[in-house]
Amino acid sequence: MMTTRSTLYAKIFVLLIGPTLLACGSTDPGEQQSVEALANNPQAIGSALTKTPLKGLNPRRPLPGTPGADACRSCPGKVIHTRGGCRCAPCPPGSHARGDSCELCPAGTYGSDGKCLSCAPGTVAPGEGATECSPCACGQSPSQDQTTCKPCTAGTFSANGLSCLSCAQGSISNAGACVCTLCGPGQGASKNSCKACLAGTYSSNGTCVHCPPGTVSSQPGATSCSSCTCGSEPSAGNTSCKLCPAGTFSDGSACKPCGRQRTSSKGACQCAASRG
Repeated sequence: MMTTRSTLYAKIFVLLIGPTLLACGSTDPGEQQSVEALANNPQAIGSALTKTPLKGLNPRRPLPGTPGADACRSCPGKVIHTRGGCRCAPCPPGSHARGDSCELCPAGTYGSDGKCLSCAPGTVAPGEGATECSPCACGQSPSQDQTTCKPCTAGTFSANGLSCLSCAQGSISNAGACVCTLCGPGQGASKNSCKACLAGTYSSNGTCVHCPPGTVSSQPGATSCSSCTCGSEPSAGNTSCKLCPAGTFSDGSACKPCGRQRTSSKGACQCAASRG
């Protein structure tokens, strides 16, 4: 009768404190059996608590509310399990520890070793919980918060996905371009398109420039300008050559008046001595 009563008390004891004992360590089924085995051996309870620790009970991990428990609450970069003991566990990839729980790393960052780190230049993390950042493709660049890749605007380009750069003078690009395109002969870049250079200008490396003094281009799309012949000069705007009026002469650059006692007819290359 005495043995039955002791066994009953032991079972009640195990039911009351068994979960607390197991919470200090692993909850392996074998360890569960070690604790429950006390119910059939009441004499072992005192020995288990005062001498040899039970399997699954780690005296180095104090229970919450007991002296030394606060010392277990430092788990940098890890989650703290405090129910029945102090156990540190790493947060899953893409998350970081915040108090006693894990939180996903925000967009624009990635999780590594329980910490959220900023994406490297030229890379992005579009959503929460990223484990790595992805590079942007050519023709794109990362947004300021590094959460998305944005296409480069027309007139700019990105060869490596790091940043969008302006096209060189005389070159054009559409939105999302990896490279810029140089305008062809006789053309110049204008508002992100190539257009034929106007008469009076010519194309130089994709840029339309005015003809030099004494030269003209009469048709759009010129690649060079031509000199006027003697007895003529460029018109206003350098679009054609016009004959010099009488009393003047020209070597093709500009019409100049004849000197005293000299004269010329229209379109003269030089002046002659006047008669009489």
